[in-house]
Amino acid sequence: MEILHRIVYLSSAARALSDSDIETILATARQRNAQDGITGLMLFHDGSFLQVLEGPRAAVEACYARIVSNQRHHQIARMSSKDVDSRIFSEWEMASLPFSQVSREAQDSFHNIRDLQASETMKRAENDPVTKAFLKTFLLSLR
Repeated sequence: MEILHRIVYLSSAARALSDSDIETILATARQRNAQDGITGLMLFHDGSFLQVLEGPRAAVEACYARIVSNQRHHQIARMSSKDVDSRIFSEWEMASLPFSQVSREAQDSFHNIRDLQASETMKRAENDPVTKAFLKTFLLSLR
C-alpha cells in the first residue's frame, strides 16, 4: 500500500498571469494529477499561489519538483510536507477559485469560494492544523 503524502506550499507568480494562463495551468494539472493519483487545491490571488497536493508520496514529490522548476513560479516556500492517513481533497484532481473573466464553460469547472468555505472538504481540512491555518489565512486575504 502506498503512503499518502501532503505538501502545502506558497509561491509568487514570476510574471502577471492572465485568466487564460490560469485555465491552462488548471487543465494541465487536472489531467496530470488524475493520471498520478494526486488530489488537491490551488488558490491564486493577486499574484500569489497557495497549493495543497496530496497523494502517493513519490507522485506528490515529483509534482512539487516540477512546480519548483517551473519558471512561472518564484519565491516558493514549502510550508508543510508530511505523510497523512487520508486525503482532504479526495474528490478534486485540482480544485480552484472562480475567475470573473473566464469563459462560462471554464467558470462551470471552478469551485465558488463560498461553496469551498462551506464544503465538507474544508471541514476535513479542519483536522489538519497546518492546512487549515494556511487556507484560512489565504481565504481571508481575498476579502
